[in-house]
Amino acid sequence: MNSTVAESPTFSPLATREKVADVVDVLPDDVFVVACEGAKLRCRRAFSCLVEPRIGDRVVISSVDRRAVYVTSILERSNADGVYIRVRGDLVLDATQNVYLKSGDALCLTSHKQLSIETKQLTMSSLDASLSSDRTTLTSTELRGRLGKVRVIGKVLEMVMDHIAQSCRSSFRSVETVEHLRASHIDHAASGNMRLHAKNTVLTAEHLSKIDAGQIHLG
Repeated sequence: MNSTVAESPTFSPLATREKVADVVDVLPDDVFVVACEGAKLRCRRAFSCLVEPRIGDRVVISSVDRRAVYVTSILERSNADGVYIRVRGDLVLDATQNVYLKSGDALCLTSHKQLSIETKQLTMSSLDASLSSDRTTLTSTELRGRLGKVRVIGKVLEMVMDHIAQSCRSSFRSVETVEHLRASHIDHAASGNMRLHAKNTVLTAEHLSKIDAGQIHLG
């Protein structure tokens, strides 16, 4: 490090303990080098300063604590392309009523391990939503949805249900290779016509086979 960088505060006890400085270098572990009144000082970011300073920022530094100089706030940023808030440990937003997160261009929430939202009621509204995940787990007592169009493309679909009920105006299903159906009882009823066609058809029964109709045509 340049020898001109002071390792400790240079403010006198009688001087103002807050001064305006410019960030000239960013070091690891939240250490910043600032230029103040012709001197360069090493500063730490104050715990309450959530916005991470950058080189070129005009900041307020404080020497209230004689052990170190702290960057308490950021006054100006020449090329402000966004605000980056970084904290050590967990970040918890707790409100007794409502929490509003509003952004003009983009709002990004990033966590290295876990991002949790806990509330009694959650409402999300978006013109275009996208969810990307290697593995997704959804647990709900009741799930309701109103969808205009659903399209799902995947490799494997597995469902285990106690009861399935479907109601639709028309249904079409195309199976490329083999389809298996195993059930205790099967009941097919059509109000119009029912057609079964195959290259080879085998109908077998263990006890009884019955065909009943007003007319029966064979051959």
